[in-house]
Amino acid sequence: MENINTSAPTLQEKKSGLLKDKKKMALIVAIMYLLGTIISETISSISSIISQIEYCNNASTYVSGPEAWLPSVLGIVFAFFIHLIPYSLFFFYLLAFYKKNPAHGLAKTSYIFNILSGIFGFAISLITDLIIFRQEIAFGNFDWLANEITGYLIQIFNLVATFIFCITFFSKFKLLKAARIFSIATAAVYIIRTTVNIIQYPEAYLDISILYIILNLLYYAGMIIFWFVCIDKDTHSQIPEKKKKAPTVPYPVAQPMYQPPVQPVAQPVYQAPVQPVAQPMYQAPVQPVAQPVYQPPVQPVQNTAPAAAPSVSDAGVTLTKLKTLLDDGLITQEDFDKKKAEILEKM
Repeated sequence: MENINTSAPTLQEKKSGLLKDKKKMALIVAIMYLLGTIISETISSISSIISQIEYCNNASTYVSGPEAWLPSVLGIVFAFFIHLIPYSLFFFYLLAFYKKNPAHGLAKTSYIFNILSGIFGFAISLITDLIIFRQEIAFGNFDWLANEITGYLIQIFNLVATFIFCITFFSKFKLLKAARIFSIATAAVYIIRTTVNIIQYPEAYLDISILYIILNLLYYAGMIIFWFVCIDKDTHSQIPEKKKKAPTVPYPVAQPMYQPPVQPVAQPVYQAPVQPVAQPMYQAPVQPVAQPVYQPPVQPVQNTAPAAAPSVSDAGVTLTKLKTLLDDGLITQEDFDKKKAEILEKM
């Protein structure tokens, strides 16, 4: 446990150090973009303006002075600012917004402007060449055609490369490999094209032209550094998530309250004054009388025990009475005999 090296940087510390290095490199690339685009385009435009003024003043034309060179100079200045817009936007993106969001909208806007200016420049070049070389076309002279076609192919290639860079930003750097390939390819095409021009027209490249080429090479070098150092496979994790807007709830419109129709007011009917009612006198509550409970009638108990046999004396008395009744004619002989038999039987 004592031999563990606690001073070794953690993964988070390594990542933090890498981010700091990328931010420093983004500042260097911004300076390279500033020199390679804004400064070089300024030098080129000033050189073109001077050449145009000298040409117009020395040419044998009907118009001389500012009236001769002012329209062409204004065209050069306009093209300068149009061409400078996307590079200026990308410069400010590297300087102020790259560290907060590598896929910031300012970089996307700069590439969109670059595509539009490239299409505009391609159209202007094509129209200009058709006007300049219309006489050669009429006489069937096409010696200039190979050189112009090469220039158009280079412009188309640069447009495709710019389109790839733009799509890479919009896709959160999923096309990083393609962007790196095109960053190297555009620099290689520029170097080859410039070398061929220097060999063919060495007298056209003065000291100021050499400075312009060096500054352009600085721009291409900065572009390669940006896509290989400032942007890597982990850059998408540094892109902040978009804040979701809370759904807007429409303001509730108050519903009109129902009001019942007003009923007509009835005319008051005369009512006689109410006589005062005498106050009721207190009466004690009547106690409830208990209802009589039904008692069934008592049935006489019949003596079912057999009657005791009459004694001899009682039998004699009874027979004597019966004899007297027979003699008096109150009963018949048959009744006497029947009753006599019953008494004797009970004995």
